[in-house]
Amino acid sequence: MLKFAIRIGISSCLLGIKVRFDGQHKRDPILLDELGPLVEWVPVCPELEVGMGVPRESVRLVRRPRLRLKASASAQANPTPLMLGNSTGADWTLRMNRLARARARQLGAGDLAGYILKSNSPSCGMQGVALYASSEAGAAIDKNGVGLFAAELARQLPHLPMEEEGRLQEPSQREHFLARAFAYHELRDLWRTRWSRATLTAFHAAHEATLLAHAAESCRALGRWLARAKGVPRARLRDRYQSEFMAIMKQPPHP
Repeated sequence: MLKFAIRIGISSCLLGIKVRFDGQHKRDPILLDELGPLVEWVPVCPELEVGMGVPRESVRLVRRPRLRLKASASAQANPTPLMLGNSTGADWTLRMNRLARARARQLGAGDLAGYILKSNSPSCGMQGVALYASSEAGAAIDKNGVGLFAAELARQLPHLPMEEEGRLQEPSQREHFLARAFAYHELRDLWRTRWSRATLTAFHAAHEATLLAHAAESCRALGRWLARAKGVPRARLRDRYQSEFMAIMKQPPHP
């Protein structure tokens, strides 16, 4: 492994670890062959860690009944789903949400530079996860769900580069993900120093060419704001710069 390898969280099954409900795995040879030499993997399987065991009953996301009173329009439009066993209807929602909160905090303190999640998983899927009307047999009512663990990870670590393995089959997507992850790693390295506005300005200058390739006008706007940011409290300076820096890096680079 290279000395500059960055730490990337990953759904354990993608590494070939047999943690799935049927005792199998979903080893992804492209990720392992193409990214493996550049990263240190941090495997996580929320369903195993929450105590479901291997093999186990499979689970699904079940849409909660919409509340009629004391709920905002947004909460009614997309309430957090339940995680129920497909055969028994066993409710894992509370336990998974607790595990997700604790694990996300732990991972956030663990110097991760990115995260790769298993698509379509009721725990790890970032988007398009099937939602059902109940735990009983029947077709999904839609596919706009988000896995419970993935949702908490995104909530606690909103700037962490995250992708599903499916998108990373494309070389351009893998390159973009790695660029975001290395940029995030370097930014976190900066925050660990006795940084100042001057060193942050130097950091911005060193990465300006890369930022311009992703979103030129946003890069220039960030530079102008930084130049005027004298007297801005350090916490506010750090939070705004990090948010805008990673938002720029999330944009696809220009061809």
